[in-house]
Amino acid sequence: MGDLPGRGPPAVGSSGSTGNRITKVYTGSVAVVELETIFAFARDHGILKPIIGQKAPGDVMSSQQKVELTHFLNQQYLCESLTVKEIETLLDYTELVHYRKNEMIADIGDVGEALYFVVNGEAALYYDDGREEHEVGRMTEGELMGEMSFFDRKPRSARIRAKADDTRILLLSRPKYQRLRVEHPYVAVNLLEHAVISLDHLFRRVSSDVASYAQYLRGGGGIRK
Repeated sequence: MGDLPGRGPPAVGSSGSTGNRITKVYTGSVAVVELETIFAFARDHGILKPIIGQKAPGDVMSSQQKVELTHFLNQQYLCESLTVKEIETLLDYTELVHYRKNEMIADIGDVGEALYFVVNGEAALYYDDGREEHEVGRMTEGELMGEMSFFDRKPRSARIRAKADDTRILLLSRPKYQRLRVEHPYVAVNLLEHAVISLDHLFRRVSSDVASYAQYLRGGGGIRK
């Protein structure tokens, strides 16, 4: 195929070896490659570190961290039907991220590109009415976050902030989840089932809080017994 009119030959970037070349992508009729595919490839091959929410992934898990996390997850509902080997497999697809108190994990309006599992500390969900934030829920150790926006691909309606120093989150990015579905479907289905249950618990908890607040208002400032 000839060069495009008015353009030179396609530019090729090279890192020093032909195996790592990345061909320039034209927006014309020659080729159109989705940026999402390029970024997913780059993330999975260590070329580019993703920014999810406003936090870059943490360091690679040490062997000791992996042993401790395997023991922790083995006691959680998320992994109650998984073997130790399957839990280790799940950890291979995740990254351990650390957050300081009040640091934002995910913001309102973002489309979920990761699932978050609290392994230490806690996180809070906030609704922003344009004037101030209102806490609407807390997620503690062993709980999953971010599943609604992750699965329905719609913007988040709540902001997530860490509520304790050294809050640690296991992060499963969308590209890694998609690989997990293909390479280890049983583990992925187990995760999906837990996400459904997690949403149900969250809805029940928020509904209970709203009902208590409504009773508080009707009682003139306090719940009368």
